[in-house]
Amino acid sequence: MRRHIQCVEVCTLVAEAQHNTTGPIRLCDSHENHCLEVRRVNETFDDFNQCAFRCDGWTTLENTEEHTTTVCNVDGVCETASFFTKPNENNALDGLKTCFKDCMPPIATDMETVEEEKVQDPNEGKFILISVC
Repeated sequence: MRRHIQCVEVCTLVAEAQHNTTGPIRLCDSHENHCLEVRRVNETFDDFNQCAFRCDGWTTLENTEEHTTTVCNVDGVCETASFFTKPNENNALDGLKTCFKDCMPPIATDMETVEEEKVQDPNEGKFILISVC
């Protein structure tokens, strides 16, 4: 049930990003760093949605190790999602990002992976994201 709720939350975030923002979405580690930016293809994130089901590893029986990733919109709103790999697989997030890059048209992921750091805005007490290239 938890995985289904995560799926609905991520799908809702992506749909809202498609309709309410102009920028890409980001596929990040659980700390919202080391992000892969994903652009729309033909004005939609449909390719991202299709690749999410292909790349999450859920349907492969040998994939028994669960990992966490974060999907964020350009406004910094994020949702957590799970993906699965074989046990003891190194660099699980890099493998997930590679799967997305291979699955999607090059125009969607031809950007470099963006590293971001969260820093607190001293004026508002809120956290902001700063890209580190």
